Amino acid sequence: MKRNILVIAAILFIAGGLYFAFGRTGKAPEYQALPDFSQPAAQEQTSSSTEADKPPAESRQPASGAMPSKQFSGGEAEAPGPDIQVWEVSYANGEFAPKVLDIKKGDYVFFKNKSTVDFWPASNPHPAHTGYSGFDAKAPIAPGGKFQFQFTKAGAWGFHDHLNPGAAGTINVAE
Repeated sequence: MKRNILVIAAILFIAGGLYFAFGRTGKAPEYQALPDFSQPAAQEQTSSSTEADKPPAESRQPASGAMPSKQFSGGEAEAPGPDIQVWEVSYANGEFAPKVLDIKKGDYVFFKNKSTVDFWPASNPHPAHTGYSGFDAKAPIAPGGKFQFQFTKAGAWGFHDHLNPGAAGTINVAE
């Protein structure tokens, strides 16, 4: 019974994500790739962008050095929603960076493995991962791999590496 509920929940999650990604137009939106956070922050990335692609001046500022990969603005049917951002938290040398990230409800966070060993991002507490239902990779992520999660509930959500519980951080989600 529990397995059937998990399968149904997974199907609904995937279906919702597809509708969210493709909208009513049936066309996939064009997303920018996540920036390479291994490069020094002082370097500017060059791209051919228009004024419409730039985030508004009053856009949220990332916490602890994290950078959003793209800010979406509403109005376009193919955009995933107003002001949705995609963030990256990297895992390397047994630590998450940034350890604290401030985002808004609806934003996505990609947990990227930049280490040489597996990691398993999940919500606190260890080992139950019940602090934020669904925020659990449920399996190790190999080096170079990633786990994405959309934060749809406001609050301060602690997380850790299930394989190395001393590696931890917090995602602060604002309304």
